Amino acid sequence: MKKITDVFASLPEVKKILCDNRDGKKVSVFGVQNFSRALITALAGNALVVCSDFFTAGKFARAVRCFSEKVVVLREREETLLPGSSSPSLRERFTALGDAVTGKADVVVTTAHALMQLYPRRDEFFSHIIRIKKGDEVDPDVLTAKLIENGYKREPQLSDACRFARRGDILDVYPVNSAVPYRIEFFGDEVDR
Repeated sequence: MKKITDVFASLPEVKKILCDNRDGKKVSVFGVQNFSRALITALAGNALVVCSDFFTAGKFARAVRCFSEKVVVLREREETLLPGSSSPSLRERFTALGDAVTGKADVVVTTAHALMQLYPRRDEFFSHIIRIKKGDEVDPDVLTAKLIENGYKREPQLSDACRFARRGDILDVYPVNSAVPYRIEFFGDEVDR
């Protein structure tokens, strides 16, 4: 497969598209087959692809994934993005936005309808991302306050995303972009587990 991408990328027309994209020029590609469009998108990266409907967006994203894993689909909204609300589509939307903002995704595939929603500025969205790993020094009270500021609800037991529970040195958090909750164990202010 690497050989096909190398041969394709060496074609003069494709080289020009890739060079223009690298130079920061706006690039639009019309009149090519889906396979070629997906391959050009994967090779170019750093792309926003707007499709006519969600079915087409999903199909195109799967085609691009044949060449690159750094692809996300930004779903059309089914509800308003409100702090404390949760659903599978909301989880997928936050994951896609997070991957786009943090650089985990080079290609975002979506629809015009999905783009109609107001989104937070990139720096504002990024400032609400919380990353914690074993060995980090984090004040559990400050972390709890940050979760509340981000719209999470404190509950005695986790039931859904955007919720957290704290019992002593244990903090259970159900992130909006995760299918499962996480347990953080503290030893003082150090993340022990």
